Amino acid sequence: MSQPENKHKIQLPPPEKAPVHTANIAVWIWYFLSPYKAIILSFWALRAVRYMWLSLLPVMIGMLLDALESGAAQADPLFYGGFMAVFMVVYGIFLINLLFIPEVACYEKAARGLTLYSINHINSLSLSWHEAQGSGGKLQRIMTGRKGLQELCRHLRWDGFSLIGDMLAIGVSFFIVDLPLSYAPLYLLFVVTYLASSWYFARPFLVLYDRFNERFEKLLSGVYEFVSAIRTVKAFNLNRPILKKAALLEEEGQEAIIKAFSSNLLRWTVCNLVAAFWLFLFAGLGFYSVLKGEMTPGVYAAAFFLAYNIWSSCEVIASIWEKAYEYGNGVHRLTKMLCLTPKKLDIEPLSPLPERREEISFADVSFTYSGEDAGGKGAGLYNIDFAIKRGEKIAIVGPSGAGKSTLVKLLMKQMLPGGGSIQVDGHDLAHIPTADWLNNIGFVPQDVELFNATIRENILLAHEDIDEARYRNVLEQAAIAEFIESLPAGDQTMVGERGIRLSGGQRQRIGIARALARGADLIIFDEATSSLDSLSESQIQDAIENSFTGHTLVIIAHRLSTIRHADRIIVLDQGRIAEQGTFAELIKQGGLFAQSWERQSGK
Repeated sequence: MSQPENKHKIQLPPPEKAPVHTANIAVWIWYFLSPYKAIILSFWALRAVRYMWLSLLPVMIGMLLDALESGAAQADPLFYGGFMAVFMVVYGIFLINLLFIPEVACYEKAARGLTLYSINHINSLSLSWHEAQGSGGKLQRIMTGRKGLQELCRHLRWDGFSLIGDMLAIGVSFFIVDLPLSYAPLYLLFVVTYLASSWYFARPFLVLYDRFNERFEKLLSGVYEFVSAIRTVKAFNLNRPILKKAALLEEEGQEAIIKAFSSNLLRWTVCNLVAAFWLFLFAGLGFYSVLKGEMTPGVYAAAFFLAYNIWSSCEVIASIWEKAYEYGNGVHRLTKMLCLTPKKLDIEPLSPLPERREEISFADVSFTYSGEDAGGKGAGLYNIDFAIKRGEKIAIVGPSGAGKSTLVKLLMKQMLPGGGSIQVDGHDLAHIPTADWLNNIGFVPQDVELFNATIRENILLAHEDIDEARYRNVLEQAAIAEFIESLPAGDQTMVGERGIRLSGGQRQRIGIARALARGADLIIFDEATSSLDSLSESQIQDAIENSFTGHTLVIIAHRLSTIRHADRIIVLDQGRIAEQGTFAELIKQGGLFAQSWERQSGK
């Protein structure tokens, strides 16, 4: 039996058709609307007819006035009464906004599609880009862009068609009443001069709203950072300096918005004077035409109120223009981010990941940071040559800035080598799909990032189908089972934002359990026991040494006592391999490793 179609399903446009060549907001908005274009275009046509009919009200009144004045209405009241009744019934039907529910639903789906697309795009951008951005600012950019699309589409569908309706009504009026054709260029000039004045004085809005949104993103980024680091904020009593920084950004944003308001008031003053000139012209010209007998009072009333309708519609368009700068800037800031090209990490032709990997080898690998990646990242790596056999326990050590983190990023394919290659059983890692490779890795960073969810959800992430016995075994291996059992809610305990309700050691043990739960063949420990007490560290060391038979372990370590039983230790210094061997061999060599061991052990 086929499943019923979900009427609320959000359709994403094809990613290959994304207009990444331009940050033009109209192009991007249409891209997100395109899955629903058949419905939207149909309702646009309906809206044009709707506003035309609503704009014909002055014409209908003018016709009735002339009929009353000439006596035709008195002679045939049923005809003119019926004409008025039919017109007003259709007028009333067009006022039923419930007709447009399907169209409104499409715009809302498009806004949600923009959100989903933006989140996916941000996740595809490089780690270096993310490290240079504030988390609050990134999220604010998405939400501002989403709101911008919603508001622009709302103004377009409710206000943008009124002027079109007016112009269509004027065109119809030339056929159904004796409106002089000489009025056509006058109406057109009214529209052109009003909108031109509005555009000219609205030009500063683009820069002013961009400045305002930039300050607002910085403000939210700072607030997000302070809120997420609330322990440090309270420990160092940072309320006053935080408030001072926030106040400075708010004042800068206030300056930008006041300038925008001042420009806006000037614009409306000029536009009102332009409208007053044209209304005076239509009033005087029509009055003179009636006196000369060239126009009936009914046509005069219709002509004047059509001009008045144009003023109202132009005001609405001018208001949309202002909103286009205000909300359009939010969309524009988002589209500039959507135009960023993710770094291509999968190089054609792609080859499948070997089913049973036997060896990972670094073949003359070099990497130097440049551009946006350069800030504070060290010197990189140079001529790195070594191999990791299946089931080996490899330790990577070295002083700060030696290249340990860079090596891990290359191994996890977060970036590609600048020279040489990383081989997996003879296959260049650059040609192996990144998703397949990462699914083969369990990673335990020094600073474990937890989500505001339960302990169980943080451990399993996308692996909810794990066997319960294996899940319990994972908790034992990570030395966290006893802690979880001591909690009233067990593994259903919420950890708080970024795990704020847990200690550093507890967060690290959850991170270790998370890596183990993946059942990955390759597990990377990046200073994974640095926040543990001696007992917990000893338990996890036992797990690393005894519970990972057949797994390949890469251990980045600062405390050299934790890697005594590694099969091989690779010592990095200034981006190069200084020495390698077993713990005993390196101590015997008396080199950099032995000197570090002497300092740490107090000998």
